[in-house]
Amino acid sequence: MRLFDLNGEGNIPAWFSSFLFILAAYSGVELGREDRGNAGRIPMRIGWRAMAGVFLFLSLDETAGLHEAIGRYFSIFADGLPIYAWTFFGAAFAALVGLMFLPFFLRLPAVTRTGLALSGLVFLGGAVGVESIGAIVDIRGWDHAPRGFSWTRAIALEEGMEMAGVIMLIATLRHYRRMLAKRH
Repeated sequence: MRLFDLNGEGNIPAWFSSFLFILAAYSGVELGREDRGNAGRIPMRIGWRAMAGVFLFLSLDETAGLHEAIGRYFSIFADGLPIYAWTFFGAAFAALVGLMFLPFFLRLPAVTRTGLALSGLVFLGGAVGVESIGAIVDIRGWDHAPRGFSWTRAIALEEGMEMAGVIMLIATLRHYRRMLAKRH
């Protein structure tokens, strides 16, 4: 069972999630080679390569559990709150990355922006939103929350949303790559 525990580390679901981020990073590298457009004064290829670096970092985090380790340092901010401490770091990281990529994001075609935004919302909805609800259930020691929402169900929904978000991301990047190929 440990090999398939959605809440565990060093197992098949964690490997699969890490692998999805590696595929997203690879797609970013491919786009970094192929996209010759400009986002203002910055070439699009720089944005894609930077995005690939973020995805590679997220793959490492998924494998090594960096966010849990960082959460231990942020635990002072969550003291007494029914929330996991790493979510403060995760939300701040997501906001910072979002702001850094905003000019790049706004230069993309509408269909690509929409795909990236939806994939990000699904991923963050699981990683921060459902994770926070699951934390309330876990920290308060509820066997079952209102409407039958349990910690086990929260974990399954959270991990499912994270994986679905990254799969949507990869599909969006592949679609954009096909759009680029048609232009050239």
